[in-house]
Amino acid sequence: MGWEDDLAEIGAGWVMFDSEGHPITKGIRSFQKQDGSYPALNGMYAPKLKANPFGSGFLFGAAYFDWHGKEAPQNRIPNYADPFEIDDNGPVIQRVRNDGEFERSFMTGLPMEFLKRTGPVRLSDVGYLSDGNIVAVYHDMQKQDGPELYNLPHAKSLVLASVMNPKGKILHGPAAVQERDADGNIWHGLAAGQGHFGVRFEAEGGNHCRFFTNRLEPLTKEIQIHLKDYFLLDSRGEGVGWCGNDQDRYLMVERVFDMACAVVYNERGKNILGDIPIIPKDGIFWWRCDGAIDEKGNFICVFEYAPVKSKQDRIHRSVIAARIFDAKGQPNTPFFKITSIPYEDCVTRDIEPRIAWRNGLIAVVWCDRNTNLTENHQLALRIFRAPF
Repeated sequence: MGWEDDLAEIGAGWVMFDSEGHPITKGIRSFQKQDGSYPALNGMYAPKLKANPFGSGFLFGAAYFDWHGKEAPQNRIPNYADPFEIDDNGPVIQRVRNDGEFERSFMTGLPMEFLKRTGPVRLSDVGYLSDGNIVAVYHDMQKQDGPELYNLPHAKSLVLASVMNPKGKILHGPAAVQERDADGNIWHGLAAGQGHFGVRFEAEGGNHCRFFTNRLEPLTKEIQIHLKDYFLLDSRGEGVGWCGNDQDRYLMVERVFDMACAVVYNERGKNILGDIPIIPKDGIFWWRCDGAIDEKGNFICVFEYAPVKSKQDRIHRSVIAARIFDAKGQPNTPFFKITSIPYEDCVTRDIEPRIAWRNGLIAVVWCDRNTNLTENHQLALRIFRAPF
């Protein structure tokens, strides 16, 4: 589980636990540099963590900015200090083994000449592909990349993707994910299937997705996401669930005002179950949600939830709750609470849940502000078994 804590000057860090909740690693980790040393935790932000569903290990990535060691001398990365003449955001990705030890791979997924262009490129998401390679998606804010590199003259920012091998050698890309000549944005939204992957992103004030082969060949056009009976809020993806089942299904969970909605796509972008509303009978959804789908197509939706009718009360108190559905989109469980503190004892909101489902285990991480009843933020984790 990884996080960012600006008050503690933790720009991006992670810790590792086994399936019983016992720690595997000691202390907070980020990256290991090429010389075997470690940077401080304050030279980067926006951590990305993705386990390998097709094998072992996981990926850790972040938006790095202290290339020259201005925040802390140990942050300086000589191999990349020269391309970044100023401290622009740039992507960093590293492989980590199941025991929490680093692989000596330190990659960006972008050519050095590309990184030398003026402006930042933020790593938005990263993941393993079914063939063992790695795909990364980026929010490219470099000047003139749209008109000069991708024939998108009006796009001041772009959504890009790049495929590399496990050692970081670029195999395909970087290529534009978006087709439309407009500003693109993404903070989260990459999922993988068997032989393909999908990207969910924002462009021109709307929500979109697009699917590719492992060779970064488009399987679909850019698909604008419309729900038949519900109006979607535009989103860069940090509050949206977007998950593949490592086979041929992709789950999207989005908040729609006081409720949420789930959609299951195939790799051709077809909505195969229709729009599935997730409407609580006695409460209100609020802010971010997430979802996970297993290899059989069963899925779970998790969200911030206030079991009240008053919209005013939801601003002050909430818990983390979830509901599980079968592969046909039918509810398998009622709404159930993830957090242990009863709603009536909450003093504020528990927020920002993230979820993963693999091998019958479901893990939920969220920002807990009620356990110690002081409104201080704590990173909380609960692990439970799926009912299938």
